[in-house]
Amino acid sequence: MKAAFCLYLFSVCLLASASNDVRLTNGDKTGDGRLEVYVSDRWGLVCGDNFDIRDAHVVCKQLGYSEEATINTNRLDGDDLPFAMGNVRCSGVEDTILDCKYDVNPKCDSRRIADITCGETPVGITGSLGRSAGIIAAIVVCLIAVIGITILLVGCVWRNQLFGINCCGASNTAV
Repeated sequence: MKAAFCLYLFSVCLLASASNDVRLTNGDKTGDGRLEVYVSDRWGLVCGDNFDIRDAHVVCKQLGYSEEATINTNRLDGDDLPFAMGNVRCSGVEDTILDCKYDVNPKCDSRRIADITCGETPVGITGSLGRSAGIIAAIVVCLIAVIGITILLVGCVWRNQLFGINCCGASNTAV
């Protein structure tokens, strides 16, 4: 049972670290480009119609940048991906753009793609590694947790063998 718990903890950690559902592509630098989202099991574009600065702030924050953002409204390329999200309505307090209200598979009349430039300085734990640092940090924290649980279990077995103290399961013996 304890091994199953460790496996469960490790899988939860991996899933949490792998949530990478937003990206900026085709930009001039890191933190710049057209906004693509992973919605309904596919990558797609975000329609630029009605896309405003609050929406851009949420995306920049989600990617680990400061909330400083600029919207570049004239990008019209993007025939390689369908529009997956449109009429985005963020209040500005959401953690991810997927927490905002939006329409799925919208008709984007202008073919204008949401294109943003986030602030230069990554914030939090991202540092010079950019977006990958958050994933690396989550994996490190999870590995530390798994190692800690393993040490506790080994310590329980060791105490049980040396002193007859069963700390790993139900027992009438004092711990």
